[in-house]
Amino acid sequence: MSGILQHFKHAAAGLLFVTVTGSFSHHARAQDISQTSLTWTVNQLLDQNNGEKIDYACTFETSRAQEIVWKQKAGAYVSKFLVQRVDGTWNDVFTDGKVIYHVTKGDQTGTLTFERIAQGLVIRLGLSQATGNLLKYQFTVSEVTFTN
Repeated sequence: MSGILQHFKHAAAGLLFVTVTGSFSHHARAQDISQTSLTWTVNQLLDQNNGEKIDYACTFETSRAQEIVWKQKAGAYVSKFLVQRVDGTWNDVFTDGKVIYHVTKGDQTGTLTFERIAQGLVIRLGLSQATGNLLKYQFTVSEVTFTN
């Protein structure tokens, strides 16, 4: 066997080991959205009302389908949504899935949809405004972490 082919065989074996290890650690950290508290870190915002996409940092904290906390400006501005109803189940946020939370914030009503699709993790917010307008944002999620 040539030296190059033997080197490739050793490198491929190392790659297989890394892939298998990554797969095990992925399943070890699987989180059920309805059973755990999770922090969703956002890095981009799409305003679906006007199509504007901007870099945007915030977090959403989901707490066992009871409350969702939206923190903006490094926690200086906090909005709390009370969960009224949940549509769907999502047993592992590291695999494709979707949950729709029907929420209220004061006299406002709307939905927060958490979803993993081929393009990645997204959160969609649709919230009625006092003016009668609908606030529609789509957030791109860069990371999900277990918070308790």
